[in-house]
Amino acid sequence: MSGPGGYLATLLGALAAGACAVVGGLLAIDPYGVWRDQGPRVPAFVMYQPRLFKPHDVARHRPETLLLGTSRVEQALDPLNPLLEGRAYNLAVPGARPYELLRQLEHACAVAPVKRVLLEVAFFSFVNDGNEHEAGFSEARLAVSPAGEARPPWRLADLADTAWSLESCAAAWQTRRGDLGPGTPLELIYLYGRNNPAFVLSVNPDGTPRSRRETFDANGLRFLTVAYPAWKGADAAGRWPQIARLDAIARLCRARGIDLRAFITPEHARQTWALRACGRWDDYRRFKQAATATLAQHALPLWDFSRVCAETAEEIPPAGPGTMRWWRDGGHYTVELGDLVLRRLLAGDGPAGFGVALDPAGLEAELALQERLLADWGATHPDEVAWVERHARRPADQPVASAGHAP
Repeated sequence: MSGPGGYLATLLGALAAGACAVVGGLLAIDPYGVWRDQGPRVPAFVMYQPRLFKPHDVARHRPETLLLGTSRVEQALDPLNPLLEGRAYNLAVPGARPYELLRQLEHACAVAPVKRVLLEVAFFSFVNDGNEHEAGFSEARLAVSPAGEARPPWRLADLADTAWSLESCAAAWQTRRGDLGPGTPLELIYLYGRNNPAFVLSVNPDGTPRSRRETFDANGLRFLTVAYPAWKGADAAGRWPQIARLDAIARLCRARGIDLRAFITPEHARQTWALRACGRWDDYRRFKQAATATLAQHALPLWDFSRVCAETAEEIPPAGPGTMRWWRDGGHYTVELGDLVLRRLLAGDGPAGFGVALDPAGLEAELALQERLLADWGATHPDEVAWVERHARRPADQPVASAGHAP
């Protein structure tokens, strides 16, 4: 064939052949482990797409214990902790909303013999902004429809994300090279769903590592200027729509005979003061009241690890080099502190003051104690309080479109 039409046909054929080669190569390399049963060749790559990878991976592992929550749980609760009986899997994802947690649990129950669930009840994720989940969530990946009907997950829905995007091309290239970035060893991997926090490096724009103080300040500014000012829980009628998802999770666990342990995540004292400085303290109280009452209807306590104590009030190093035992930043805690959370939830012991079971009868006394302890911390940390108050933005100061999620 000759002439313009022939050239066009040849060009289109060459482009089609090239596109097929790219798609075939990406599917063969499979950097996110969606298409092969053994998981990704370089497991650390799933940190970029946990919502893409984990629904498939939890079906591979068939765990008996699930760890559900946000990036705080994802980084700090170790599925290999010996207190977790049987196979455990960390199904937490960054910024998980209650609806997404419910759907993840329904999916896991359909593909695995789940017997126990450890559920993070995070204040910042119970936001009433009209969004049920973060970007990247897909109903098509789940083995249960929103109506509760069993169905096979539709992996073809992930074709665009895994075989036809610039991100997947970059991930495939790095997978072939075995390169996760400058100076990053391959052993820093996602293991049974837990995102190794050593792989999540905090760096400045120029590539230099952030000090612990700089990491605290960067995380704190996000909450002080964006997340807390934009946050809203109860609607105009005083209802708390997201709490209904917590009730649905408790009902599902009771119906299936699953041991549910729900907990409010640890917060560093400065982070809690930030919440107060942004005018959210009364919202925080109402959140705990609503969550406690909901779980009490199912004869379940709500464990609270946000009280100011030795662990949550660990001193933040000054500018420059410095380490902390319990904290990466004001919201994300270390695996060592996560182990103490598991110890309290599963063995019933741990450091004094770290972890208290909330119930309706003693809730108001406990909330009053928490407020006094926070005030005492503020009185002994005037510099930290001054920094928070200087940067805090209250809801009326400036409208903010979206709270987003914790980094």
